[in-house]
Amino acid sequence: MAAGAFTSVLLAAGPAVAATVNIHDASHVLDVTRVQNEAATLPDPVDIYTTTRFADDKGAFDHETQSKVSSPTIIVIAINTQSHHLAIRAGTKSRVTQSAALAATRSFTNSYRGSPDYTAATISALDSIRAAIRNGPDSGARQARPATAHSSGGSVIGGLICLLLVVLVVVAVVLVARRSRR
Repeated sequence: MAAGAFTSVLLAAGPAVAATVNIHDASHVLDVTRVQNEAATLPDPVDIYTTTRFADDKGAFDHETQSKVSSPTIIVIAINTQSHHLAIRAGTKSRVTQSAALAATRSFTNSYRGSPDYTAATISALDSIRAAIRNGPDSGARQARPATAHSSGGSVIGGLICLLLVVLVVVAVVLVARRSRR
């Protein structure tokens, strides 16, 4: 009985489920775990791509990035590691405005220029997006461009970790309850 009440309190007081994050690191330049953990703290789902496709055509690269915006709230970050071009796009109901996406792009660029580390630069862009969301939308700012295409599915690492922690706590409570009965 006490174990059930304890579990209910833990579930009610537990952290919110993290945003869905999909990382498609075709260029193999990211510390996927670090980037995943940072992106999962955003309230909107995030898809991150690294590629060398369309290195000679920024317009086509930007169009391809826009085509990855598959839901109204998604944030898509695409990095061309050959041309060093970055595109950030968001759905129509995302909390990321166009000016926030531009600020995140500048943050990425400044970080990468200081040290050519795609992981650090991507985390810098995510931090910029997080700050913009926390501070609210700019007055008169438009949302980053909407889109309609589908992207591949992914995992919710943060949610799985939370679920695993809850299961471990429940098992521990059950073991303690059994020992106290003896």
